[in-house]
Amino acid sequence: MSPWVRVGLAGLIGLSLGATALPAVAMPVADSSQAEESQTVTSDEKATQEDVVAQVPDTVEDAGEGTGESTEVLEPVVPEGLVADEGDGLEQVGLMAASATTTTVPGDVALGIINQERKKAGLSPLLNVQPMYDAALTWSTYMNKVNKFVHMYEVYDYRYQASFAKNAGWQLGGDLIGKGFSTEQQVANAWLNSTKHREWLMDKHGQMGAAGVAKVGSYWTLYVAGNPSKTGYVDRTPTGGSTVPAQPALTLSVSIAGKAASGSTLTMATAVAGAGSQGVTESFSWAVGGKTIQSGKTLQLTNAQAGKAVDATYTVKDLATQKTFTKTARVNVAEIPVQRVSGDCRYSTSCAVNKALSCSAKPVFIATGASFPDALSIGPAVAKLGGSLFLTKPSSADQMVINAVKAKNPSQIFIVGGTGAVSDNVANQLKRATGVTPERIAGADRYETSANIYKRFFQGQSIPLVFVATGRDYPDALSAAAAGGALGAPVVLVDGVTGKGMSADVVSGLKKATSKAVIVGGEGAVGRNVQTNLAANFKVERLAGDSRYSTNAAVNTYIGKVSGEAVTDVWVATGRNFPDALSAAAPAGDPTQRLVLSNGACIPGSVVSKQIKTADSKVAQVNLVGGTGALSSSVASLTECK
Repeated sequence: MSPWVRVGLAGLIGLSLGATALPAVAMPVADSSQAEESQTVTSDEKATQEDVVAQVPDTVEDAGEGTGESTEVLEPVVPEGLVADEGDGLEQVGLMAASATTTTVPGDVALGIINQERKKAGLSPLLNVQPMYDAALTWSTYMNKVNKFVHMYEVYDYRYQASFAKNAGWQLGGDLIGKGFSTEQQVANAWLNSTKHREWLMDKHGQMGAAGVAKVGSYWTLYVAGNPSKTGYVDRTPTGGSTVPAQPALTLSVSIAGKAASGSTLTMATAVAGAGSQGVTESFSWAVGGKTIQSGKTLQLTNAQAGKAVDATYTVKDLATQKTFTKTARVNVAEIPVQRVSGDCRYSTSCAVNKALSCSAKPVFIATGASFPDALSIGPAVAKLGGSLFLTKPSSADQMVINAVKAKNPSQIFIVGGTGAVSDNVANQLKRATGVTPERIAGADRYETSANIYKRFFQGQSIPLVFVATGRDYPDALSAAAAGGALGAPVVLVDGVTGKGMSADVVSGLKKATSKAVIVGGEGAVGRNVQTNLAANFKVERLAGDSRYSTNAAVNTYIGKVSGEAVTDVWVATGRNFPDALSAAAPAGDPTQRLVLSNGACIPGSVVSKQIKTADSKVAQVNLVGGTGALSSSVASLTECK
């Protein structure tokens, strides 16, 4: 016995050569007794035919049942190169003579067998032509792709089925299909031995003139075209045009699983109900603000989606109706964590910052919170030794500061500035509380104090560079202090007009340690004459912007360029005053940290959109140093400055 096989017959429909389609003709397929009617065949064909036909009755398709839906005339999916001309539109590829047995043209063997039977009945042969072959190939390709044994009209409608014939100048067109046959001989015999299939091949319902046969995978299609005959054409189309019953709309569901936070993975959970007999195709996409960012069922969230709504869209196409359905679910991604570190004054804020740091049994640095100069240069030293910086009142330290210093169990205590900045009384308070005698680092003025800080903690050591900033104001030096801590470089304060601060002994020591000096601030802060003097001994680079905030951004960019480290934490402090930024400069003195100066109402856009909220950003937390009087709630929501 032969392998399992199936054959099917689709009704052929009539189309006028004008714009209006004639009704369809729907025919029932032969039953088992009809399918077994004997035919005249050669002796070597008979065994194959009997094997095939013996299994046909249980697997013949009923052409009267449709499963598709159509609400408009669909254009046929015709292979490239098929063009209808003004005449019959046919190009004869090859005609199988009754005596021929071999050919390289697809369909010649099958049509040769069919044409033998047509010749016996006095009918003209079916021409094996390119457009009909293209139609057959289109449909066998479709059945193989969806793995469904189905007629054209069952997926689309009769108008689609006939459109291949109409495009080639005929009025009738339809498909005969088969599955599981190995050769054209086998499938042709099966069609001829099914009574109703044979009727169409033998012009019982129209005058057929052209055909094509194609096989893709295990699926066969014979597409036949012709014109109505006066005696054979019967109008059996129900009122209303298409004979295909409507399919209900699909029901889709989609939900999103996973933690909606940067670094987490979201997964779409989907389901579809009510699919047609031909199945469906599915696609999945993710979008933010209406813009698709990724396809697939999963999405790895990054800082680029933080604080935004993410839409998961599930799209399904019903292959029976060719209709597309979509359903969308939405999730709001959490903002990047923002922590406010503050107290009720600059001193308690300083304590709060240090409490957030784990630097027990390390050096503690004490500077006045009443003015900025002394503490500006100490930031890199604090970072270098892994210590803590506390601000104090000049005359006496608040008890909360004393308690906070004691809790650190410091190994050393350094007081920055003379007794006018931090009194001996404060030094005695610290000694009584900790048992550690403080070491004072000071000079005659801010510039000498800065030079002495360099000498105490950096002189005699190789350093990558030296930062130079004006000592007349604090914003640029604040940025430099954090950068110095991050890169292991000292900050030397100078008078931006006179150049005071770069004494001969300082320059001599720096020349032995580095060849590079980086000025922080524009020429209004550190003049061109100062730069010229530096250039006599160092390779000089300037980092500057049109404001303290853009200069701060330039410095932060430079840190990343030199260190190559990804930023994990951002420390935001007001740029309108110095105490909170002084406290923040110490913890920000790490290549993975950044000190960002804010105007108090917003954060510079270059920081939020280009550093924090990007797909490759590693920022895990933003720390606000100072209360709402210094940094508003808008800053806490990471509002960008316009």
